[in-house]
Amino acid sequence: NKFVGDALQDLDAVITQDATEDGFPSDGAMHARFMKSVFLLAILEYEEALEQLTFCQQVNFPANPAIGNHVQALILGCLGRYQEAIDCCDRVLAVENSVESWVLRGKCNAMLENTEAAFTDFRKGLTIKPDDGELMVRIGELYFGVGYPQEAIASFRVARKLGGSNTMHLGMLMALVHLTLGDLQDCAELLHSAVEQNPCFTPATFLRDAVL
Repeated sequence: NKFVGDALQDLDAVITQDATEDGFPSDGAMHARFMKSVFLLAILEYEEALEQLTFCQQVNFPANPAIGNHVQALILGCLGRYQEAIDCCDRVLAVENSVESWVLRGKCNAMLENTEAAFTDFRKGLTIKPDDGELMVRIGELYFGVGYPQEAIASFRVARKLGGSNTMHLGMLMALVHLTLGDLQDCAELLHSAVEQNPCFTPATFLRDAVL
């Protein structure tokens, strides 16, 4: 992406040129380095993103460490270093009750198969933002993953009412649960609706034809 490439070049220019009189990086240079770590995270360059962020944190930048810890948790989660990501979330949550950190913590616990902890994290996120449909989708996915299809369907229905996830994705999830339960008619109806919304959505088309 040319935009990202140009932005990274601009940030590198600030990082290399902007320094205080005693030779230490200026606030502008540190801000540029922090922004570079965020850009690198966005383009999936996780190792380099972590390297840039670590440099910032060693000189106590950003001034609000919770911001740095949240970005670090995102990067570590993408690297599959889930326990370390949870530790970063804990540092954020020690100073602010952040729904984003509860959700990220829940995702990491789910990846580590700490199911009860993941449920707890997602539910704590819901206490902050009870109308968060995306969180209800996460809870439904967790229920489905541990073998509770009825609870998964209930969560997905709430998510649909709240507008959680895109309709097609949510319909596909609900169809898969109905298929697991042997409810082929409900499964086929949901898949048919998904295909009507996007005829190019191959997974839904394939599964609908298989069910029918």
